[in-house]
Order: sequence, then structure tokens, then C-alpha cells
Amino acid sequence: MKVLLVHGSSTGGVGRHVAEVAAGIARAGHTVIVAAPPDAADRLAVIGATHPHPGPHGEPGFVPVDIADRPRGAADAKAVATLRRLVRGADVAHAHGLRAGAVTALALSSTRDGAIRKRSRGVRFVVTLHNLPMGDPRTRTIAAGLLTLIVTRADLVLGVSADLVDAASTAGARQVATALVPAPVADPPDLDEVWRVRSELLSYAEDPTGDVVVLVTVARLARQKGLERLIEATALLRRQLASDGRAVICVIAGDGPLGPALVHQADAVGAPAVLLGARDDVPALLRAADVVVLPSHWEGQPLVMQEALHAGAAVVATDVGGTAAVAGDAALLVPPDSAPALATAIADVVTTPGRLSDLRHRARIRAGELPTQEQMIQQLVLRYRDLVR
Repeated sequence: MKVLLVHGSSTGGVGRHVAEVAAGIARAGHTVIVAAPPDAADRLAVIGATHPHPGPHGEPGFVPVDIADRPRGAADAKAVATLRRLVRGADVAHAHGLRAGAVTALALSSTRDGAIRKRSRGVRFVVTLHNLPMGDPRTRTIAAGLLTLIVTRADLVLGVSADLVDAASTAGARQVATALVPAPVADPPDLDEVWRVRSELLSYAEDPTGDVVVLVTVARLARQKGLERLIEATALLRRQLASDGRAVICVIAGDGPLGPALVHQADAVGAPAVLLGARDDVPALLRAADVVVLPSHWEGQPLVMQEALHAGAAVVATDVGGTAAVAGDAALLVPPDSAPALATAIADVVTTPGRLSDLRHRARIRAGELPTQEQMIQQLVLRYRDLVR
């Protein structure tokens, strides 16, 4: 089969997933071309996708296509024209995300006098929905219109969580299924590295030699991740633990636009929190934590949750999107957008005898049950084949 994969601007998660899909489908013997923004070049070069055409050993091709997170008339028209050329001879066009889905849907249609006519013959259209649209009512209304446009034209819609699957069905999708989005499994860090990182994290506490509870979060510093509630919860937890002579330090690894606001908030509410910036030692960070916290307002199949389970970490997370489906019984889940609930849950984990060790044990068991990269590729290839028969 010849497969065209399309994604728009991405802060990392969707782009990494598409690169993994491209590499896996190519290894399975199929021809793959990735159409993605120019800034995806470095990520795609890792899988050998450096030229517009597939490589001599089956490496995916890469064609730069500028698809921003918001409509841009001239750029979108150029993207449609490029995709229209790329879909010729393709068996499947698989778009990831609403914006990529909309542009691909237009590319698969011919136009005359501004009216969308019959879709290009022979090319099966697949869309994966990765995110729940967030923002003001106007933004959500526009997103709902885009969703209907896309899913009613798609042969198959994949959603990364049950709420996205339900939304696609309600919007008129003909065939809907749950996507598999496994996290890459990293080699476990050695104990020396874990202890080095643990010592670093403790050094941020007011008294590094005291009884300090270390909270770790790995997230983009963006509204969706709910980090403002984590800061509030840390301030509450500081007061709760102080009566037992214990302290807490919350360390957040990641970058993004909310960094300065989070620092200001932590100072204002008295939360012992430190922003580490982006890190390349995430497995060691997760193993060095007492509790890994995911305070998000929404998640699909959170990669950090999967990484934390593989690390055997105790996890407290908000019960949103697909988080519960990933966690199983291996994490303590709380309602979203509630700092008191988050603080109470973390306090329960670190003060109840045996709670930490039980969650860590459950995490290791759950990690062995999570879907693998190989299963993801098998799912996609089977779905593609069913469509092109």
C-alpha cells in the first residue's frame, strides 16, 4: 500500500506519534510519505525521512507542508494544492488532528466555482482525533463545525479517547474506533542516575536533609495541563504535611508559554515549586519521584502516564479523557480542576502505610498490559487493508 500521513503544527506529541507510525508502516513493507510542517524535519530525519520520495531502503518520504493551528488563507490553499498532488496514486490518506483533517478533506475533493464536488476516487480517508478542542465558546463552535466537515467525509475516524470517539459518532462519522497511541519504552536508568536526579530534586527543598515528599510532573506548560491547580495543591499540601514535620517540593519538567505565570503564582500562594525546563532524563525523573502527578484538564492517552507506569511510579491524576483507560487500577484518580482533591489524594498516598508501595506494584503490572508500538502498527495496517479492499 501507499500511505500518505499528514499532520499540522505540533508541540511534540502528535508529531512524535506520526513519526513512529511512519517508521512502523514503512518497516511493514509499505510506501509512506509524510506531509508535515517544515519544523518536523529534524524529528523525521531520525527515521530516515529526509527527501520527498521514499528512500532506497524503504525509508519514508517527507514533503514540507505548512498547516498551522489556525486557518490561514494563502498558506492553506498552498497546502491543499500540495496534498492534492501527493494523494495521486495513494491508497490511504491519514490525517492527524482537526486542522490536518480539514486540509486533507479539501485536497481529496475537486472544486469548481467554489463548490466541493466528488472526492478523489480510490483514496481512503482516515482521520485520528488527538485532542479535545478547548478555549472560548467561539473556538469550540468553530472546532465543532470542522469536526463535522471532517468525520462525515472520512472512511474511518480514530479517537484517542472514548469522549473523542463519542464526539465523532455524534457528528456523523460512518466508522469509528479507538486509536492506539503507545509511549516508546525507554531503557530503564541505572540506579546511580536515579539517585543523582533524586539528590538534585531534593536540593530545591527548603531543607534538603529533612523529610521531603518529591512530586514530579512532566508536561508542556500550557493551559490544558492544569498546572495552575497543581501549584495550588502544592501550597495546600505544604500546610497539611507541616503538622507531621514533613515538607514537599513540586518539580515540573517541560517548557511552554505559561512558565512566567506559573512562577509568579507559586510565589504568590507560597507553593514550593520549581520549573526545570525541558529535560532529556525523564525516566530518571519519574523514578526519582515519590509521586508523579498529572493534573490535566484533558488528556487522550497520556504518554507521561504510560512512561510513569513503565517506571513503576506512584501516580495521582485527574480523571479526564482517556486517563482512566490508560491507568486501569494503577493510579489514584481525582476530579479535574480541584486543587483540594488533588492535595488530599497526594497526602493520602504519602501518609497511608503501604499506599506508595501498592501503587508502585500496580504500576509495574499495568505497564505490562499497555499496548505496544507493534500492536499500533498492526492495528493501522489491518484497518487500511480493510478500507482498500
